[in-house]
Amino acid sequence: MITNNIRRVFYHELGHLVAHEVNHVIFARLPVRSIKIVRRLDVKTEDGDNDYEGRLDFHKVDSGQSPPASLDGLPKFLAGILHGCIVQAFYHKDQSISLCLNTNGGCDLNCMRRNLEFNGAGSVESLILNVFNQYYNECLANNEFEYLISLEPEKYLEKRQAVYYFKIEELKIDLQPFIKNYEKRYLALIKAVEDLITKNTVKQPVRI
Repeated sequence: MITNNIRRVFYHELGHLVAHEVNHVIFARLPVRSIKIVRRLDVKTEDGDNDYEGRLDFHKVDSGQSPPASLDGLPKFLAGILHGCIVQAFYHKDQSISLCLNTNGGCDLNCMRRNLEFNGAGSVESLILNVFNQYYNECLANNEFEYLISLEPEKYLEKRQAVYYFKIEELKIDLQPFIKNYEKRYLALIKAVEDLITKNTVKQPVRI
């Protein structure tokens, strides 16, 4: 049975997948290998149900063990991290991505913070979030992700024991037309983040 919690996680992970697919196609970043939804035994929802979380792995490098993003790669990395909350917020028609980031998207928020700090860009966190919230509001106004929300979890999830596995290759095929049309808007987001980081971050000189 696909509960509301599983459905919510499905669209959240779908958001990550879309960003990573664009990053792969345009910037030759690592493609997503697998996504699964697992039960969180330590967290209950308000209705008493077990909460769920998504786990995404990349080809060659496990997402949980990947090194911090470099400053040059930071905009693409941040887009991949925050795009889950962008699509989840669209699914719920939230006013911003903040509710997601402060609840079940907390791991994404912490990951963003770690990578900003690693690159000496921790001071621009609020500015980064403003860019992504503005981007989300534009997408919400334009119904940008209506196609994504039309994709039914039942078609793309396969349950094995207590774990829901994405039918990743089938989903990637069905996403291709959307991704092609979405590239231009996504690139505008990357450019806005790049400009902000460049303006507010001083690159450290290379030591010889």
